[in-house]
Amino acid sequence: MQSCVGTATATPANRRHLPAGFQSPIRAGTPCTLRPLLRRRQHRRVMTHNKNEDEYFARRDAELLRQQRAAAQQAAAESERKKHHMKCPKCGYDLITHDWDGIQIDQCTHCHGVWFDAGEAEALMKTSVPNILARVFRAVAKGVTRK
Repeated sequence: MQSCVGTATATPANRRHLPAGFQSPIRAGTPCTLRPLLRRRQHRRVMTHNKNEDEYFARRDAELLRQQRAAAQQAAAESERKKHHMKCPKCGYDLITHDWDGIQIDQCTHCHGVWFDAGEAEALMKTSVPNILARVFRAVAKGVTRK
């Protein structure tokens, strides 16, 4: 069994933890494995039941539970968003993006439907070169149908 030599004294390194002039009651030759146990016994304080302490831990546990639920809910929402990102609203297949006159147009790889993001149809109709697609979108935007 290994024994430790010397006694603990207040040095600059441990002065903040030990009072000035502190001498450990542990004698030289006491096995090193017993020293932490002896120190714990010396510094043990009697714990009393405290209602405020129970309330504090109950509030802290409730707050931690709320944060965990919010994080789980946010992760589920992010997962759901990623699942539907760049998917065709009609058939659910992937959308590919094409650049047409500076406007990003999303097209389905399965049903070949064309989808616009917010403001893209209006930007297409404002182009100076009128074409059939712009005329159709203008008619749909105005609510005019062909007879």
